[in-house]
Amino acid sequence: MMAARTAFLDAGWYAPVADALADAALADPTARRIVDVGCGEGHYLRRLRELSDRPLELHGLDISRHAVEAAAKRDPAGLYAVAGAHRLPILTGAADALISHFAPLETAEAHRTLRPAGRLIVGAPGPRHLFGLRTLIYETPTEHPEVAPITEGFALIAETRVRYDLELRDAPTVAALIGMTPYAWAADARDRLAGLDRLDTEVDVIIRAYERRDLAPR
Repeated sequence: MMAARTAFLDAGWYAPVADALADAALADPTARRIVDVGCGEGHYLRRLRELSDRPLELHGLDISRHAVEAAAKRDPAGLYAVAGAHRLPILTGAADALISHFAPLETAEAHRTLRPAGRLIVGAPGPRHLFGLRTLIYETPTEHPEVAPITEGFALIAETRVRYDLELRDAPTVAALIGMTPYAWAADARDRLAGLDRLDTEVDVIIRAYERRDLAPR
């Protein structure tokens, strides 16, 4: 999965998504210490560094040791660690911004680790994300269910929907996309997609930016 992610993301197929995530994180001009929770091989953090006009302290966390090792090798200026979303190795109030893109998120931990008015950037699949791929796997494909906005402890301040078509025209690229998705683990999906050398599908990603607020007293 990590090799597939690296090949597909390095080819730029998700560049508009990476740029939108970076824009959301950099919208706060005071943000310096930014943490990607579920960073994978660090692609989105590296793009964030490239687009920033100010020095940043970037940190990436992932439960995969292989992902963290790959991220650290490609971004020596960053700091990466093996950790899950439910117990972040971050001091209380130490982060200016957290990114959680297609990754598990524990909102209480996010709230604890963000400074007052810190930003939480959440990327999630929109209804039509990779729908063309889903039509090849399921007899009756359905759209992704809507991900409800976070309410407790955060205020939604911006929302961006990134949508565009993907036209993949060679077997290695199609295999890389499939390999970086959960479909690669399903035997039925592997059988149906084996040898596919072209694919028309779509990217549909919803990126929400939240501002940390004080929790209401219980």
